Amino acid sequence: MENVLLQRYNAIAPAIDYDNAGVGADREIQARGLKSMARRLYSYAIPDDEALDALVAHSPIIEIGAGLGYWARLASDRGADVVAYDKYTAQKNSYIADGRSPFFPVRPATEAVAESYPERTLFMCWPDCFNEETGWPDRALRHYLGAGGETLIFVGEGKHGATGSDRFHDIVKNEMELKRTVAIPSWPGIY
Repeated sequence: MENVLLQRYNAIAPAIDYDNAGVGADREIQARGLKSMARRLYSYAIPDDEALDALVAHSPIIEIGAGLGYWARLASDRGADVVAYDKYTAQKNSYIADGRSPFFPVRPATEAVAESYPERTLFMCWPDCFNEETGWPDRALRHYLGAGGETLIFVGEGKHGATGSDRFHDIVKNEMELKRTVAIPSWPGIY
């Protein structure tokens, strides 16, 4: 599958003025509209080749909070062994555009399923911290580490950001060792 999200981002990226993000200029409004559409149709985060290569290098993978399975599909197409889970099916997930079919088979399960796959790399892409699910990323990580899991690939912002809870970031900081950081393309206001 082609990385349509990256293609769409690259088509508008030259017009994004990151130094003046949020000033209401036409290009910023266009970028915000594309960001809103993209996260409902594809993913909150934009995968590029370097990020996908890093993900594939850590196969086999279990993705928790997979949404439509966009990253899982791209990684699988590159040869990764991926199993993907989300508490909600695509039809019941309010973050996904109505009627969207998953890009990859996403099985329904809570974050506790992470404990069933300690031999795989745990992958979480943009786990939110703003709704009734607050805390699921740290619970998933606790289940995974408690079962003997060792490797996490996390796509998101740092502590006090829009992804994961502060507890999640504390677990990562205190119980894991950072091996690598990969910068991915981002929208204005996303860090």
